[in-house]
Amino acid sequence: MKNAKVGSLILCASLLAGCATIPQPRAAGGALAVGRISIDVRNGAAFGALGADGTHVAGIIVDIKNLSTGKVIRVSSSPPEGLFYAGDLQPGGYGISGLFYEISSGQWAYLQTASPKISFTVQSGKVVNLGVIRWIAGGSRGREVEAPARFAEVRKSFSERYPASAWNNRVWIAAAPQ
Repeated sequence: MKNAKVGSLILCASLLAGCATIPQPRAAGGALAVGRISIDVRNGAAFGALGADGTHVAGIIVDIKNLSTGKVIRVSSSPPEGLFYAGDLQPGGYGISGLFYEISSGQWAYLQTASPKISFTVQSGKVVNLGVIRWIAGGSRGREVEAPARFAEVRKSFSERYPASAWNNRVWIAAAPQ
């Protein structure tokens, strides 16, 4: 149990350290996916007796899966609005395949989907804007995901947080629901 806590702390520290730097393109054809995410927990759903009711935005670990290769990229959302990004993506199809959320110290919940509920296409050299994503646990239909929306808010959040990022000068495209 102690090793799991230490591992969790190391994982979180490395993910958060990566978010502290200004994201920059590394190659002309590299692409960026950016979005905002929240987990809305009702009636202790998905988290059992650990109790995490409410809306959570920070420290959510998002699994982004390359649908061709199966490779999973893990990124972490940051406060205050749940902004996350994954850079240097190769063109192709991707999907959000699951989320981790730390309920309390060392206690993690994993919300996994059988197939990505949100899938998107990455284009060479462009920023794909995933919009604001709301993952609901414990709603009337169990677990559900609201379709991404409010794309302008995501672009504004990113440009305000990282005004010196060259990604702001690239072409931005809204993820089409798939």
